[in-house]
Order: sequence, then structure tokens, then C-alpha cells
Amino acid sequence: MHERQGGKITYRAGGHSAAPRSRDGSAPPAFRTRCDMDMEREGGWGKRLRACLYPGFSFLCLLWLALRSGRKPSRLRYPCQQAAAVHASWIIAAAGAGMVRWAYKGKGGRRRFIAVPALVLVASLCVAVGGQSGVEAVGREVPDLEEAGMRAASLSPPAWTGELSDGSHDVFAVTNVPVPAAGNPVHAGVDALIRFLDEGGVSFYRSAADYPGAGPEGIISTDDVVLIKVNAAWDQRGMTNTDVVRGLISAVLRHPDGFTGEVVLVENCEGGPDYNQVHNNAEDARQSFQAVVDSFGDPARVSASSWWSFTDEAVYEFDSGDMRQGYVLLGNNVSYPKFVTGRGTCVSLRNGVWTGSGYDKGRVKLINVPVLKSHNATGVTAALKNFMGVPSIHKTVNVHHDLIYQGFMGRMMNEVIFPDLNIIDAIWVSPAHPDGPAGPYSKAVRANVLLAGKDPVALDWYAGKHVLYPISGYGRHDPDTPYGEGTNPYHDGTRNTGYPYNAFRVMLESTASVLRQGGRDVTLDPARMTVRVRDLNVGLRWSGGHCVTGVDSPGTEWHFAEGTTREGFEEWLCLQNPQGHAVRAGIDFMTGEGEVTTHSLELAPHSRSTLHVNHLLGPGKDVSASVRAEVPIVCERPMYFLYNGAWSGGHCVSGVKAPGAEWYFAEGTARGGFDTYICIQNPQQQDAEVRITYMKGDGENSQQGLTVKGESRCTVNVASFLGRGDDVAHDFSARVESTNGVPIVCERPMYFLYNGAWTGGHCVSGVQAPGAEWYFAEGTARGGFDTYICIQNPQQQDAEVRITYMKGDGENSQQGLTVKGESRCTVSVASFLGRGDDVAHDFSARVESTNGVPIVCERPMYFLYNGAWSGGHCVSGVASPGMEWHFAEGTTREGFEEWLCLQNPQGHAVRADLAFMTGEGEVIPCEMELPARSRVTLNVNRVLGPGKDVSVSVRASSPIVCERPMYFELRM
Repeated sequence: MHERQGGKITYRAGGHSAAPRSRDGSAPPAFRTRCDMDMEREGGWGKRLRACLYPGFSFLCLLWLALRSGRKPSRLRYPCQQAAAVHASWIIAAAGAGMVRWAYKGKGGRRRFIAVPALVLVASLCVAVGGQSGVEAVGREVPDLEEAGMRAASLSPPAWTGELSDGSHDVFAVTNVPVPAAGNPVHAGVDALIRFLDEGGVSFYRSAADYPGAGPEGIISTDDVVLIKVNAAWDQRGMTNTDVVRGLISAVLRHPDGFTGEVVLVENCEGGPDYNQVHNNAEDARQSFQAVVDSFGDPARVSASSWWSFTDEAVYEFDSGDMRQGYVLLGNNVSYPKFVTGRGTCVSLRNGVWTGSGYDKGRVKLINVPVLKSHNATGVTAALKNFMGVPSIHKTVNVHHDLIYQGFMGRMMNEVIFPDLNIIDAIWVSPAHPDGPAGPYSKAVRANVLLAGKDPVALDWYAGKHVLYPISGYGRHDPDTPYGEGTNPYHDGTRNTGYPYNAFRVMLESTASVLRQGGRDVTLDPARMTVRVRDLNVGLRWSGGHCVTGVDSPGTEWHFAEGTTREGFEEWLCLQNPQGHAVRAGIDFMTGEGEVTTHSLELAPHSRSTLHVNHLLGPGKDVSASVRAEVPIVCERPMYFLYNGAWSGGHCVSGVKAPGAEWYFAEGTARGGFDTYICIQNPQQQDAEVRITYMKGDGENSQQGLTVKGESRCTVNVASFLGRGDDVAHDFSARVESTNGVPIVCERPMYFLYNGAWTGGHCVSGVQAPGAEWYFAEGTARGGFDTYICIQNPQQQDAEVRITYMKGDGENSQQGLTVKGESRCTVSVASFLGRGDDVAHDFSARVESTNGVPIVCERPMYFLYNGAWSGGHCVSGVASPGMEWHFAEGTTREGFEEWLCLQNPQGHAVRADLAFMTGEGEVIPCEMELPARSRVTLNVNRVLGPGKDVSVSVRASSPIVCERPMYFELRM
């Protein structure tokens, strides 16, 4: 019960007040219970039956305590255990009193004999009746779970790049992890974390495949034995989230090269029901670890090993001839398991797979997956504390003192296979101090965070300081707390747990010291860490679209000025070989520092090939590319991105066949919500002197000069030169020229938050000269699309311009305007055609200068595709129709919708023959009829069906224009 003394609440052991009794033991009338009075009215048998009910119930409670707690007394802190203890406590007390009375009447030997059991019974009574949690023991609810839940919901862990970081101590965090779909083993948060790790240089899969999370130095090979070390010693939120574990197993099994190895759940479990908990940490509380294992249906592929089942078995290693499962004892509290998997593989946690003649240590990969929670001794349970589930708990002594002060977990990690990866489950966090390691549902809050890293010390430091501490508000969870006192209570009024206030810091430092002695480079220094954080509310699915105009013929050279493998960017190269024989191609990647990396490949006949540039070059590189082939091919460069961690989208360009001295761009802006860049590639050995002329919407011009080193690239942030402003003076066209005649290549990527709602980006290669006519095959004034035509007049003379809209219903409309000299003009198409969701509002366009003044044109479009996928795309116009068009990129995979837009500007119908070329060399023909002066749109997904990567070549009976828009939701 609680008493209030001077505003302070004090707890007294014993949760029930006894009713006063009369001298003969009967209850006074005021305290006689309903049960007492009912028994008086009943006959003898009724009284006896009623009298036996509660003692019987109490005995069952005592039996439940014994069976449920077993060899793990710490389970007495479970709410169900404490409730049972309350009802069983009088039996324990009565037994103790009986023993004392028997000893008192006996001789001295009997008294001495009974002393120890009597003390045990008294202690048990104290646990049973006074065993409330530490939170209740200080007489207050801590923390305020409603406030903690709000802090968890709004948690925004910080990211930074340490000035001393070398990549060895990087921390990765994904926030706002979505709830997994019922029945689907794939966990979107786990998959996003794996992709995020890969972007930061930590590949999950050891593979050369173009696959998210794959890399030549990856962790998991196809035939590995992957051990997933979970926390299974507690139920409810005190255990690792089983949805996360299921998603992790699923990810392992989806190895891009095929997985022939096995996955094994491992843990010493510390007794209890092992992997068959009744109350689990999952969206479906019935989903135990064993249920997860069983769901994969093959114990030879996915199994579980409970090290608790042989925790008392001291054994020798396999190479000694001892094939028993058990623990090998090394002394100094260190022991490790050797066991047999569901496939029958013999595994030593120290030496690896036993082959029958030796050990293969390289085939065993250990992934440490703790749950983040408060701990009453160490302050925090995370990656280091989870390793307590490795040694035999019965072969250790004084473990918490050893763990905190003497680096016990460091000694363990130095002697066994070191974790290849640590993943901290912070989907649900148990923040109550000094509660833990138990984590009841009632005292957990949802944080929806997953963290990962290879350095367990750095990861624990970050998880405690920037996830658990901001949620709980308890200084013991902050590894940098300045308080180290051992007073009771601590300075913040919380109860002393028997360890110093900064026990978490002490544990981290002692463990780090021992690990360093064992040759492990670990750190608590944030300057040595780079922390990457991705918000999956915006980063889980990258939606958008891109569009390119086809190239009129294959070529032996293709150049791309833009490209990057920075965090949040995925760059690809798509190469189409329209020839009937194999073709050899070479690629030179050029960085801003002048580094050139070369790659070569063979392209199968009538096929397309795709290269993942991130995998070829690694993370953090800005690159241009030049592709050269023996005979003509076609190249495109799609990129997908989460720009600045916020704006998702994609863009794509066809390469240009040759560098040039001048490049023109009709579109560009430095308004708020737009970031415009100009990327310049110099594939020559000589430096290029470059001048950029910005022709602004207000008629004024500005110039910028720079030098681009030979065989390198340069990126210009336009807003850093022009400044920002929401007016026509910050809309611009641009001319980029090499003033010393060294040929260059130019692109203009833009990233945006359009109208404060639609995020995305688009990119175009410049055109090398103005022209009198420009054609666009794609355009629409339907709802959810904003289409513009940007016209640059780089001449001093005004240009008289006419736009002809060739609509999907066969009708044409014309619009006239004047574009002042050395300026730009933007046409909003919907303001002229109006809006409508029909083919009459789909159009192609011809833009012509009627007074012969050469101009440059682009067509940007911004959209919310199907009301869901926001983005934008842009193309430069083509100077004239052509008889053939080629596209290297295209896909009908899930989440992608590909279209072909074909413009026929002729006065007669035209037949178009299409040849789709897959990655396997299959050629799929298609034939179309294009009415005169109209546009036709083809849904490629409907023509080819799902799941195909394709290039396409279009050949027409008369000159036409072709574009290929694609819309997507790319699952990261």
C-alpha cells in the first residue's frame, strides 16, 4: 500500500489491508463478508465445498508459479505471475509457519535443519506479496506512457557525417517503418533497411547481381549458415519483434543468386517456453518465433536451435570426437554453444561449420537482432546486452557486475564469431525505468524504428542516446549523462537499482576496451560515426515518372554528363543492341576529381542489358559516362532518387552521340521549391573553359564562367549564382559554350516540390543548335497533369511562334505568340486547350518560328499519375520527324507503367512497326496504324504483359516522332 508523507508517496510491502478480527478470530459484523454470511445459511456440505474452493485455487496458483517460472525466478515479475503470487502467498506463509513451529518443538538439529528452508519461504513471501516492479516501488507511474508515446510518434533521430568517419562505425536508421501486411513474409521496413545499408556501402548479399542490397563484398553468400540471434528470453514487448525476424529470414532466402544455405534462429532463452511464447511482440500476438520458423515449411532451410535445452551440458569441440550438443567452457565466465541445425549441420559458434575433417568459419554469418528497451541494471538493452543470450546462463556468476565493469560481453565477442551485422528492433520500445528486461504490453510505446550497424558499441551508443532516451526522458538511458552517483534515490528521484546512474556508459566503455584488446575497432566517439537516417513515410516508395524522345539511329558513341551514386540515388545504364550479333561495349566513368574507371561488357544480339552503376562504382560518386561500342547500339541512363531525403522521383535521358562546343536549354528556374543544376562533362584530355549565359524571363541576361578539367565533370548549382526568387526574373533559359573550343557534353537536372505538393525531378540533354521547328509526341491537358512548353529565343531579334496541337481525337488547334530576343517564354497548355479527361485533351505538338528566327523548345510536365504517383518529366523537342526511333529502356515490372506516344505530323496515315527486345534476346513484334496529323498512345504493359524489361525499335512508312513516358512506384 502507499502512504503520503509530506507530499511524498512511500510504498510499504504488502498490497492488502487485513480486516480487524475479534478475540475469538471471527470477523466483527462490519467486516463479515458476503461469503461468510452465505456459508452460515448453507448446510454442512455446502460449507465444506465453499471452504475448499479458494484453497484449491491458491494451490493451482502456486503450481502455476512453479511451472511457469521454473529455473528463471525473474519471471516472477510478469503481471500474471504476480497475480498468482498474491493468491498463493498465504500457502507459502502457512508452510513457513508450520516449519518454524515444527522446528521449535524439536531439538537443536531440527532447528538448524529448518533454518535455510524457512528463510527461503520468507523470501518467497516477500517476492510474492511485495514483488511489484520498480516503477510501482517508487510510488508513481514512470514514465508517463501517453507522453512517451507522443515522443515516440514524433521521434526524428539526427543524422550527421563525422569528421573522422571512415565508414567502419556507420549507423543506419529507418523511421516510420510501415506495419507489415498480414500473411506476407516480406517486411517493407527490413527491405528498406537492407537497401539503405547498401547505399551506405554495407551490402547485405555477397553478389555481383544488379539487385538491391547486393555487392561483391556483401555479408551473406548463397551457401552460408545464417544465425539470427534474437532476444527470446522474455515475452510481450520484451522480446525481438517476430515480424522483423520473419522479414529478415525472407530477405535472406531471396538472395539474388539463389540461397542454398540455411537460416537458424539461435538464443539461450534462459528457460521458459523457448520459442513458443504465448504473448509475442508482433502485429499478431500469436505469432511466436516457432510459428515464424514453421511458416517457411522446411526445417532443413529454416530452423531454430534453443541453446537452453543443453545449457547444463559441458562438452568438447567436434574435432575432439564429441558430437554432443552443449557448451564448451573457456573459463572466466565465457562459454559458447556447439549445436546441430535442422539440416543436420554441426556448428561451433567459435569455429564455424564442422565438415567432418575441419572447420569452415567463413560459412557462418551471425546477425544480432535485439529489441531496444530499458534494463534495471545496465540501463539499456541493445546489441551488446543481447549477447548475454550466448553463454550458458548456468555457467556464469555475477554476470551484471562482470558485464558492466569488466566487459563480459566483449570477452564473449572476442572468443566467438563476431556479429557480421547488428539490427536493433525499435518497432516497440519499453522505456520504463527501472523496469526491464521485461517489457509488458502495457508499458511499451510504438516507435517504428529499425537501426543497423557493424560496430555494436557505436550502434548502442546511438540507440540509447537518440532513440530510447528521447522517448523515456530518463538520464540513465543517455550514455553521455554526467551523473554517476549511487545514491538512493538517484538525483532525479528514481530508485537506485544497485548500480551507478551511468551504468550504461560504464558498460559501453568497459566492453569497448575489451573489444579493442581483442583487435576490434569500436568507438563511442560521434566524430568517428556517420549516421544515416531515412524516413520511410517519404522514402519507402519512390514514385514519379520520366520520359525520353527516341534516338533516330543507333551509334557507336554515347555520352552522359550527369550521374551519381550518392545516398538516395540509384543510377542505371540501359544498353540496346539492335544488331543480329553480339557487340562488345566499353564504358568510361569520369568523376569530378578526374578519376576514370573503365568497365566493359558483351551485349547479346537483339537484346537489352542493364547495369547498376551504384554496384559498379560504390557509393558517394558523382560521375559522367562515355560509352563506346564496336558497332552501333543505343544507350539511356535512368536514375531513381530520394532527393535530400524528401523528394522522390526519377528521370531518364538518352545519351548524345558526340560532344559539342555549344548546348542550349529552354527550361530552368531558381524559384522556391525548385533546385536546378547544369552538369558539364569534358571527355577530352584538355581543360575546357566554359561560359554559361542565363536568359531570364524578364529579358535580362547573366553570365557565369568556369573551368572543367579534362576527363572529368562539373556540376553548377544555378541558384547559388542567380539567387532565389518567385518571379519571372528567376525563370531562365541557358546557353553553355566552350570558349576555347574543347567539345563538352551538358545536361540539366531539376528537382522540385511542385506547387507545394508534387515531388520529383526531370533531366534533359541540351540541344547543340537552335532550329526553326520542334516536335513533341507527348502532352496532355487531362486532370492531374500540368503541361508546359518552354521556348528560348537566343537571338537578338524577336521570334514569332506558332504552336500546332495535334490531338488524340484527330482535331488540330493553333496558338500564336511572340518571344522577345535573348529571353524565354512559358506556355501553360491547359490555359489554351482547357481541361478534360478524354483523348481530345491528349496532344502532340509542333512549335515553329514563322519568321525564321531559330529557337529552342522543351516540354516539362508535372503530374499526379492515377491520383497516386507524383512527379514530373521533361524532354527537348526534336528538330524533325524520322523514319525510325530507338529506346534502350523500358519495363513492365510491378510498379511500372510504360507507354509509347507516336505523333504523325503527315497529311496521310502512317504504318509503324515495333520490335520489343527483352533481356533474354526475345523479339516481340507489334504493328500500328497512325491517322493523319494525330497522336496515338500505346500501353506497353497491355501489349507485353507483366515482368518484362524491354528495349524497342520503331520503324515507320513515313517520318513520325516517338516518345516513351514511364510512370512508377519503385519499392525501396
